[in-house]
Amino acid sequence: MNECTSSPCLNGGVCQDFVNREPQPSPTTQGPRLEGEGTYPRQNASLPEEQPSSMLNGGPVALLLSGTDGQWHPQANFSLNRFAYSLSATVKGLLNCSPMTGNLLSRSVLNSSLSFQCHCPPGYFGTLCNLDVNECENSPCLHSGICINKRGGFECKCLPGFSGVLCEINIDECVSEPCQNGGRCIDGPGRYQCLCSRGFIGLNCETSTDECISSPCLHGSCLDGIDGYSCQCESGWAGQRCETNINECASGPCLNGASCVDLINKYACFCRDGYTGRNCEADIDVCLESPRNFSMCFNGGSCVDGPGPNFTCRCPVGFVGPFCEVEFNECCSEPCLNGAI
Repeated sequence: MNECTSSPCLNGGVCQDFVNREPQPSPTTQGPRLEGEGTYPRQNASLPEEQPSSMLNGGPVALLLSGTDGQWHPQANFSLNRFAYSLSATVKGLLNCSPMTGNLLSRSVLNSSLSFQCHCPPGYFGTLCNLDVNECENSPCLHSGICINKRGGFECKCLPGFSGVLCEINIDECVSEPCQNGGRCIDGPGRYQCLCSRGFIGLNCETSTDECISSPCLHGSCLDGIDGYSCQCESGWAGQRCETNINECASGPCLNGASCVDLINKYACFCRDGYTGRNCEADIDVCLESPRNFSMCFNGGSCVDGPGPNFTCRCPVGFVGPFCEVEFNECCSEPCLNGAI
């Protein structure tokens, strides 16, 4: 009878019939071959506390050993179950899982119980390929990826910045050119960094630096620019920061020898006598500035205005002097000749 006709192998396992010949162990089988009834002696090695059972595959059968009381025992007895196609034994203690060599049981028992073998695909093991291999035990996912065991395989949940079956590929976040305004992108493991050009800040260099926030313009308004600023100065001020008071006297606005005094956004002229006006540009007519009922010239002399505070007097006949204050007797010079009077 061909035992493979009923398709006993699960999960895609390939059935091999052993009618009229001795069974051969699968080349992928791990551990010792187990045949018939026998014992599993204790070895020197110990079973880790977090792994209280050991699964040994031996051709078409499997052996599960587990302990319950936390003590060591020298051996465990087990027997073949021909209907479940597995070997099992439970002891009150811990057993080691060191590899063993040699046949422990008679081959005749195996021949009478199992007459086929299942060759399991990757991801499965057991007599009928009914057991799932936990691929996550070997931590196959790289870069801290999370391994999720699945029937017949596994899946890696990659952290941001990584991809691939095993999260082995570092995603180049700079491919999308996230850095703005001339910033330079530097790719890193699961992240990127932007080295911003002068005048820009932010994760992606998206924000222009506000150079006006420090109020650099002393006497004017600040205009923010790219990596800089400019000042619109108030009247009377100059300089990059509007820090210099413009000297309005530098152009010499005051005339006729007047002295100039620089002020904030203006100037003042101090005029000499005889001049007036914002820039001392007007000559005062001193002849008209004399007090009422007072004449600059005496004895009927006429006042003639001159530059600045100066004036002259035009004296009538018989008077001389700067102010016509001297009466002049023309006869003193004896102008009449030959005894004339």
